Amino acid sequence: MRSPPLRHASPRVLRRGHGRPARTAAALTVLAAAMLTGLQPAGAAAAPPRPAVSVQGALPVALSPEEHAALLKEAAEIAVALVAALNLDPRESLQPADAAKDADGTVHFRYNRTFAALPVLGGDLIVHRTEQGTLTATRAHTASIAVPSTTPVIPAAQVMATLHVKALPRLVLWAAATTPALAWESLLPGTQDDGTPSERHVVTDATTGAELYAYEDVRSGVGQGQYNGNVPLGTKQNFFLYEMNDVARGGHKTYDLYQGMSGQGTLFTNWSDRWGNGTQSSRETAAVDVHYSSGPANHFFYLLAEGSGPKTINGIAYNSPTVDGRAVPGIGRVNAERIWYRALSTYMTTTTDYSGARAVTLWAAADLFGPNSSAVSTVAATWSAVNVTG
Repeated sequence: MRSPPLRHASPRVLRRGHGRPARTAAALTVLAAAMLTGLQPAGAAAAPPRPAVSVQGALPVALSPEEHAALLKEAAEIAVALVAALNLDPRESLQPADAAKDADGTVHFRYNRTFAALPVLGGDLIVHRTEQGTLTATRAHTASIAVPSTTPVIPAAQVMATLHVKALPRLVLWAAATTPALAWESLLPGTQDDGTPSERHVVTDATTGAELYAYEDVRSGVGQGQYNGNVPLGTKQNFFLYEMNDVARGGHKTYDLYQGMSGQGTLFTNWSDRWGNGTQSSRETAAVDVHYSSGPANHFFYLLAEGSGPKTINGIAYNSPTVDGRAVPGIGRVNAERIWYRALSTYMTTTTDYSGARAVTLWAAADLFGPNSSAVSTVAATWSAVNVTG
């Protein structure tokens, strides 16, 4: 089993929700975008060398619902003992969120944490146990989770008045930054400038009243692809029209070649920010699948699977360039899917950022194909191609 030692910092990527990850390439691509568009604190420590493992042993086991439930039950049964084994604060508790198993018998228990019964945001961890009983852990946050007091200085009513909301915020422990803090988490429903519903989350320091973090949970553009399903899209509003122009991520644009094989074509535009209908008959549907893969994590996955260079997919032109100008070969969709799935299910936490994603996908590639394999060097080169370096 390849994993960082106990009490070692893990690399960091936002993972919203803790259900079992999907196993198809399309679903993994959707998960990649959801993870890497939110909370991204810095400062993850570099990973130390890790022992070698059997390549076949690193492959995941397909668990039946009963087997998965049994692992979750075991995760709950050992949670109290793990608090001591991991040297956590005795006021902490571990709440099982997911479980997985490798072919070599290694199991991975994913936990959320509470402190004095308060939810800990950015405090999740993954415990890895080999068949021989050796324990290691991957953590979203390595510093002590303790805070001086769980009694807020700033009352909830003051936060509500400041944010002009009627809903009571929930008291949490904010652990996604270097120093944990007692905080209020508020949900601000409303409408965005383009008329899209808004669900803005704001985390407020319960001692100083300062805003610690905020994010919008509803994105403007929505596409329905043939392979990705309903996905968020980066778009630009140009007077009365919307363009497939992702200005937030380097201005990636998607053009319609009208079934041609060359040329630039016409930039996709629409009267609304809803794109495609999920069927092959809609040209926008193909455009959604292409345009959605232009973000850094999705761009990485596409390059890892397919390689760099211009391609035409269902008459839609997509040139997959690299930042450093060097070509990357691609290792095929199945291999890319295996690497991403293992990294996602085994090593990523709620605070993994792009640098962390690079590290854990390298770990996953080494687990599956060996530390000196071409897959490892291709993963490294592909992250460099999207400007994520070690």
